[in-house]
Amino acid sequence: MSFSGALFVGMIAIAQNQYFNEKTEERIKRLRVHEIQPVLSIQFEIDSQSGSINFEIEHVGEYPICNVYLFDKYLWHLFMPNEKKKIQVVYDDSTVRFDEGRRFVKVLATEYEKADCGLPKWFNVNYDDADGNKLYQTFELINDSGDLFYSLEGIHDEMHNDKKVIGA
Repeated sequence: MSFSGALFVGMIAIAQNQYFNEKTEERIKRLRVHEIQPVLSIQFEIDSQSGSINFEIEHVGEYPICNVYLFDKYLWHLFMPNEKKKIQVVYDDSTVRFDEGRRFVKVLATEYEKADCGLPKWFNVNYDDADGNKLYQTFELINDSGDLFYSLEGIHDEMHNDKKVIGA
């Protein structure tokens, strides 16, 4: 009986060790995902004459990101830390001519609801992070006593049914 008891206790110890190792690995992976995510600063200006929106996006994080999409359009293969990118956004119902010095994105009004001020109420930035995870950040338009800005709603994992990995 003592041999079977020792064997049983040994199997329990092995299973418990394996369980805690898996939990530790999951925690380390979650921390790594948080650590390598880009921090994007979104600035914008509405051109009242043309109705276009000029966005300036600055990557203020520590790690580069790849394959960047904005408003469902592929824009950049690589976005480096401390780099600024400019794009011009217009809705599909607009007759705006775009500025040759900027990337141009035509947005479908049926996909991206317009706020009263003419800005999209929300948008996603899709990308591959430094470890190759396919993620997207959702930004929501906030109106704080007349001050308009885009706030990060959350970071979602495209590969795991859009599971929120960071955010409220």
